[in-house]
Amino acid sequence: MESWNIEEDIKSKVLDLAEELDNDRVILFVLKNLGPQRFTDLEKYCDVSRSTLSKYLKLHLEKDEIEKKIYEKHGLQEPRYFITNAGIEKFEEDRSYENTDLLYINELNEWIIKLNDMIQFYEQISVDDSIIIRIIRIISKIGEDFFKIEQNTDLYLTVFYMFNNSILTPEYKFEITMFCKQYNELDPSLRIKKFKIDFYVDKIMSNQLGFFMFVRGEDVFFFHKDDILGTTTIRLIKDKLIEEIINKKLEHTTEVEYLDEMAVSVSNKLLNMNLIWEKIQKPFELLIQKLIIKIGMELGISKAILMDLVVQLELNEEGEKTRESLINIIQGSTRYEDLNVISISEKIDDQSKEEKIEQILGQVKG
Repeated sequence: MESWNIEEDIKSKVLDLAEELDNDRVILFVLKNLGPQRFTDLEKYCDVSRSTLSKYLKLHLEKDEIEKKIYEKHGLQEPRYFITNAGIEKFEEDRSYENTDLLYINELNEWIIKLNDMIQFYEQISVDDSIIIRIIRIISKIGEDFFKIEQNTDLYLTVFYMFNNSILTPEYKFEITMFCKQYNELDPSLRIKKFKIDFYVDKIMSNQLGFFMFVRGEDVFFFHKDDILGTTTIRLIKDKLIEEIINKKLEHTTEVEYLDEMAVSVSNKLLNMNLIWEKIQKPFELLIQKLIIKIGMELGISKAILMDLVVQLELNEEGEKTRESLINIIQGSTRYEDLNVISISEKIDDQSKEEKIEQILGQVKG
């Protein structure tokens, strides 16, 4: 894979957006998003004549919206124009410039800087560009809470593993043993082990960063509350709860659907939208049931109504664990083991003595 130059991608997008701005705003926009610039670069990026550029630079300098000073980096010293705090405030006074693309550019720029070590590591192991972009987007939604977890290559590999096993990217599906084998062969110094991946999945899930997971056989699947599957699932569940519980209770009309029927209704819509596929539909419905109860609590639906839904469920002996989790949610549980359909903690408890010893030794050496 060619080295992925994110900065060039950002610059291209910024310059496309700059074309839509007036002359008195385009200078501030370029300096805010691309950093300090030389006169000749501003002339090119702003697509204006030298005389027009000089005119507006003078106006911005007089208002202290920009300043001209020496730029120093990697031994380079040259005069450049910088935007000031007053310039940023001036630019943001008129919110008419805002659109989704522009806001995304500003946010993405900041997160690229924050996640520089992770991005460089992904480039080193040839992670696909589309996966890197998706990871940055989701981490930007998670926010600073992501950095509560120690930043290291094991964490980066785990996040990459989770995105490889996202419901939204079945073409990248990578069973954990093969994942470890593939990247150990690519770079033996990584020393990737299954229990390390499990450990950091547990860390990520325990920190409630918005991820969901469920299992089908030996396959583990992930998605995030802010990706298209997460936002659509949550919206459909809210619509279903309003339709089935709030409206029907207020109107004293027909009986409310059973919990499993509501889950089937939501999953069928997701299936028709091609957000899930048939082979994962049934296990995904178990997760939907848990989300229905959780979101019902958030909407203020009474615990008695939600408990009725749980009690009415017809489950086999193995399914009683699901009922127990549903009751725990009603009682206020925020444990990810209750809110999802798998527990990595169980896998960690089953680690071999050798793996545990190696983990402890690794921490001591670190």
